[in-house]
Amino acid sequence: MAHELHSRMCLSGSRWKSSRLAMLPDQPKSRRKRFSRPDASSRDALARLCSQRADAGLGTWRPATNGKIIEQQQILTTQNLALLFGELGLKALLQHRLASMAEECFRWICVRQQMKLRFYHSSLVVIKNTAYAWRQMVFYLAMLDEAEMRFAIERIEAHFAVQPSAFRERFLPAIRGLRVAASGAPLTEARQASEGAQVFIGWTTERHWLLKLQTNGVA
Repeated sequence: MAHELHSRMCLSGSRWKSSRLAMLPDQPKSRRKRFSRPDASSRDALARLCSQRADAGLGTWRPATNGKIIEQQQILTTQNLALLFGELGLKALLQHRLASMAEECFRWICVRQQMKLRFYHSSLVVIKNTAYAWRQMVFYLAMLDEAEMRFAIERIEAHFAVQPSAFRERFLPAIRGLRVAASGAPLTEARQASEGAQVFIGWTTERHWLLKLQTNGVA
């Protein structure tokens, strides 16, 4: 299914596969006071699954930790893109445009990632927004058959190849991760270390790897 490939390509190497999403039980709605923390028994299965995938604990007030968990929910559910495509028959309607749509997502990412930004927080916002676009690109790729996906990724790689060297050096780990995931192989931590590949997600509780080689003036 689309969400399985989307999850693999966005978060390869996770031991929590997106197929578990379909196995989650329904959680009955509960009433609790506003702003109160839920106890462990009331946390639904999806929240627990997302926290496990994010390697982050539930029940914290730390925005970055909660952002990591929410991002996993967005990956697992494809932010409802899979639902829209299924209910509205968009895969058939957009079949001849999906490859170009994926390429346009990547072009947008390249432009935004190379913006001259003055403030650190602005760079964090750009990383999160481009991670959203990356997942949208991956979803479109997941809608293609194998030959079409290979061709689309070749177009993406061709556009990447003509970008400035500083950006290519900084963003190459994400491209390597895409290559591995598109091949069907899991992007394990060992493989990330050996191949210099990275999973492109937007939220982190540490300094983001895309900022470690930042050259656009952000400290």
